[in-house]
Amino acid sequence: MTTISTQVRLAQQLRSLGSTPVAASRPVPRTTSATAQASPTQGATVVSLSAAGLQAASGAVAAGATVVDYTDRIKSSSQKTINALLAGGNRWFHTSGASGETPSACARHELTVSFMDNTVGLNALDANGFQALTQAQRDDVMDALGTISGVVNLRFTEVASGGDIQFGSNNQASSAGYARYPNEGSQVMLANNQGSFAGSWDPGTYEWQTVIHETAHALGLKHPGNYNAGGGGTPGPYLSKAADHRGNTIMSYNNPASLKRISYNGSSFSSSTVNPSTLQGYDIAALQYLYGAPTSAQAATYSWEAGQALSQTIWNANSASAIDLSNQTLNNQVDLRAGHFSSIAQRDAYADMGPFDKVAYGRATSGGRKLSAILGVPGYTGKNNLLIAQGSHINRATGGSGNDTVITNADGNTVDGGGGNDAIFYSGGAASFQGGSGDDTVYLLKKTGTTWTLSDDRSTATWTQRNARTGVVTTLGTVALSNVEHVKFWNGSALKSTGVALVA
Repeated sequence: MTTISTQVRLAQQLRSLGSTPVAASRPVPRTTSATAQASPTQGATVVSLSAAGLQAASGAVAAGATVVDYTDRIKSSSQKTINALLAGGNRWFHTSGASGETPSACARHELTVSFMDNTVGLNALDANGFQALTQAQRDDVMDALGTISGVVNLRFTEVASGGDIQFGSNNQASSAGYARYPNEGSQVMLANNQGSFAGSWDPGTYEWQTVIHETAHALGLKHPGNYNAGGGGTPGPYLSKAADHRGNTIMSYNNPASLKRISYNGSSFSSSTVNPSTLQGYDIAALQYLYGAPTSAQAATYSWEAGQALSQTIWNANSASAIDLSNQTLNNQVDLRAGHFSSIAQRDAYADMGPFDKVAYGRATSGGRKLSAILGVPGYTGKNNLLIAQGSHINRATGGSGNDTVITNADGNTVDGGGGNDAIFYSGGAASFQGGSGDDTVYLLKKTGTTWTLSDDRSTATWTQRNARTGVVTTLGTVALSNVEHVKFWNGSALKSTGVALVA
């Protein structure tokens, strides 16, 4: 089993397995041919180039690029959240003329990636202030793209030139990058005149997020709302206003209040945003609709630095995979059910403000104005900062020293609560729960017509159902218990006790 403590290590692991990433572009009317992400100085919003700029961009492509005139059209999904991200038309890498029930049935899964070294073949827009990416930047791009190939059935190989997707950098007026779609060349241009370009490209930085965002455009995803950087809009359909944010999709312009941090360094306050470091849940679903899920997955153990602020989505279909929070001292809520959010290293929103709590910050002023009116209020608490994507089977979890909650899935999970007073909610299968130190409670799933039996030594709970007609008793599940002080019931929905406890 491979231990993965950061997203970049995951990317490096995937690259070592031959999973080198790639990008695509976003569908728009024929007057548009590129998409862009606004620079952090412009509010870190994701946008499309103006129609005029897009028309100019469509005039030429990088040397060696292959522009394929697909005749097929993407079939719509039954899920609105997927359709809101599909560029549509022929904007995904696929075999022309092929057919299938879903776009993934005729998708290409082997793609090449290259990095532009000069301006040969570039039009004026692309060549403006052109710089080739450094080797370190190229490595970062490949790492970022590796996280994509870890959750989508795409395998990417770096080539010297003429790749299916090509990366370079240039000067851009107000964006951090733009990309073209697969049927238009799939060039990704990053803005070398923006501050984020010269800084770190590590996971969690704005530039890392930009690379993933633009790559997703290059693979066929669009913005989920009617907005773009250079004016105009993005074709529908759209996500609802409530759903259109970066906690759900890295393609959004909008940062939810839950990702905002405000810190105090002893003399001044500053505001920042927790940037997504992965494709988010909607993005993974949309790209898997276009290209499919990986046909195999390596077991992995996911962990984070103690107290780390994050916004991530993980996908892994290997049931031996685990979440390890043994180094965490803050409280966690881990939900192993696919499609559910977890909350890692939960904290007070004002934890970064030193002596300023909510009341003191609310009274603080600068130049006669309240700071809360200037900077807003912090919202990051760690709540719902990690999603286990649909299709995942992550069946092991280890808690930290805080008071943790673990909601298991129906596969049958192995859980070690660690220190603290922990709560473990059983959802099905043959499970093993270790309470660890502290005062720990297991909640067994209670359903009408079923019976739970606890062994005399309280080491095993057995879930059965008796057929009223035949008298046959069927075992529905078992739970091995160790260092568990209380055994109660829950209804599978609300995280609270229901009925009479087995062990109060």
